[in-house]
Amino acid sequence: MEILKWLKETKCQIVAMESTGVHWKPVYNLLEQEGIETIIVNAQHIKAVLGRKTNTEVHSDYRL
Repeated sequence: MEILKWLKETKCQIVAMESTGVHWKPVYNLLEQEGIETIIVNAQHIKAVLGRKTNTEVHSDYRL
């Protein structure tokens, strides 16, 4: 999978993802099998983080 390759190339240590229905489960399982720490977050909590960038096109580059 391209996402796994990219995460490993960028030495990503933690992935936070929103749970939407059941669509997150296969991705979570894959990341867990690869040893990448993955946390499931409530989107409303993330939106309330102070200093969160809102004017960027690439939201995946935001680091907490």
